[in-house]
Amino acid sequence: FGRHIRWMRDWAARRIAYVAPLPDEIVSEITRCTYRSMIETALSIRVTDVVPRLASLPMPALLVGCDRDGVIKPEQHAYWPQGPNFRFAPMAETGHFPMVERPAEFNRILAEFLA
Repeated sequence: FGRHIRWMRDWAARRIAYVAPLPDEIVSEITRCTYRSMIETALSIRVTDVVPRLASLPMPALLVGCDRDGVIKPEQHAYWPQGPNFRFAPMAETGHFPMVERPAEFNRILAEFLA
């Protein structure tokens, strides 16, 4: 359904990413949905808060925060869990897909965390 709606494809390609428009194959995956799943996801995002669940994770977690994210606003980073199990890695000038937009920097951050 979403693949056929121009504004949705444009939003996915240009508004989620910051560095450059996302490649067509990623946009196709993001917008691959049924009408029902699109509506249910949109409604769910408005009321879902995963932060309390993150705080109860028993293992170390890497939280990558991007300052140009069009989905998770940078002001929300203040509500993310803090403590020895959590590492916050900010990425400047990056949108919602740091692994696509800045793969070298993202991979460096991830490798350091996993080491």
